[in-house]
Amino acid sequence: MHALLRTSLAVVLFAPALAAQGPPPAGAQPPAGNAQGQPARRGPRPYNQVITDRAVTDAGGITVHRVEDRWFFEVPDSLLRRDFLMVSRVAAVPSNFAGFTSAGTSIAERVVRWEKNGERLMLRSIGFGAVADDSLPIAISVASNNLGPILASFPIQAFSRDSSGAVLDVTDFFGGDTPALSALDAAQRRTY
Repeated sequence: MHALLRTSLAVVLFAPALAAQGPPPAGAQPPAGNAQGQPARRGPRPYNQVITDRAVTDAGGITVHRVEDRWFFEVPDSLLRRDFLMVSRVAAVPSNFAGFTSAGTSIAERVVRWEKNGERLMLRSIGFGAVADDSLPIAISVASNNLGPILASFPIQAFSRDSSGAVLDVTDFFGGDTPALSALDAAQRRTY
């Protein structure tokens, strides 16, 4: 009985406020969620909505776009599952930094690989501590027991103009404090 009263009271109290809002304006996005109350899934958008005419582009194997304060990588499908050497270098050194580190010093090197999983691209670190020739039966076991960690998983923001690649927002990963990139130990991270 009390639940019915609370529900009725809520309808009486909030219905006038909702009715006063009126219908949504033409072209308005529907509210997030679906009929079952689950959040709506947001997939890739059209290329020109992500990489706008304000983009500053640096073309290369992986094309880099800067749109205002966001950074995007355009990763072609032809580069998926290929190995890349990622080198982290010191850009500048604080005056009180201990040791013999100077600007330009390489502090971390790792081999990474882009992999596609649905509407996401993952950046996986690849290790070479245990290897086996691909022609040997043991190669399957070695690969299965030495799977590299995923450094990041990026939702695909858009597909390239010719649909031969994916556009990813990498701002937070490459512009933030990402331990996989910095190679500073915990004490250095707290101090500097």
